[in-house]
Amino acid sequence: MSGFQVVVLWSDMLIWLLVTAGIGLGVLIARSPPLRAAWQRVGANRVGMASATVLLAFILIGLLDSLHYRVKLPGGPDQKVTYGIEVLSALDALATPLRTRHEKR
Repeated sequence: MSGFQVVVLWSDMLIWLLVTAGIGLGVLIARSPPLRAAWQRVGANRVGMASATVLLAFILIGLLDSLHYRVKLPGGPDQKVTYGIEVLSALDALATPLRTRHEKR
């Protein structure tokens, strides 16, 4: 058995629907020579590629923050499986040291 329970929020569904639409748009662009030529010009431009790199970094962070789960709580072998009430994301898991550290006063 896994140590977590997947949680799907409506906002997560909308984000992944947008990703699916973006992939569909990419396929449409790849099949259209005029659109493909226009995007190739953007790809050849340094500013365009720098902008795309920054945009992709933000998209990656957003997608990591849209994968939610609850951690399995410890229990005996005869007990019912229970999960914590706190919903965490994959980004929370990657940033656990930052999330659990307390500020010094």
